[in-house]
Amino acid sequence: MNSSLEPPRTVVFALCGSFCTFETVLPQIIRLRACGWEVLPMLSYAASALDTRFGRAADWKQRLEEATGHRPLEDLREAEEEGKIGALLSVEGGEAAGGNVEKLERMYKDGVRLMTLTWNYPNEIGWPNGMEGKDKGITARGWEIVEAMESLHMVVDTSHLNDEGTRDILAAGRPWRPTPMPGR
Repeated sequence: MNSSLEPPRTVVFALCGSFCTFETVLPQIIRLRACGWEVLPMLSYAASALDTRFGRAADWKQRLEEATGHRPLEDLREAEEEGKIGALLSVEGGEAAGGNVEKLERMYKDGVRLMTLTWNYPNEIGWPNGMEGKDKGITARGWEIVEAMESLHMVVDTSHLNDEGTRDILAAGRPWRPTPMPGR
């Protein structure tokens, strides 16, 4: 039981049919655990049942359980029975906040709990996948938004963010959530 006023640091981390990302995602799950997060793994039907050139389903289940200390949930009914189901209102594309912390706070008050930092175009926070460069990580305004998201306990979603921005988030030891993206 968490005795501080800080909410528990627990995340349900779902893996779906983007099998090519599993090997990259597993070290991030381990990193979250090392940073004090409790990670509850969940697998889609495809991820829990199909053997692919990227590995056997049974082996992935075992590796996830070893990494997290939790048996992977395999369907929504099972998660619901364990009281681990819910909905999460999200925004795809940080440009919705317009680089404005007050607007982000209004979004939070309206129920938004997850936001991807970018989508297909650069914005006040950073650059999307495909727009790479050493000077194209998280912007100064972007760090203000990320810090505000953290203070609100919002999920920082790095899907669609370019590699430099993702490295910035990882190097800062920030909690984050990647949505598996095929081919990346």
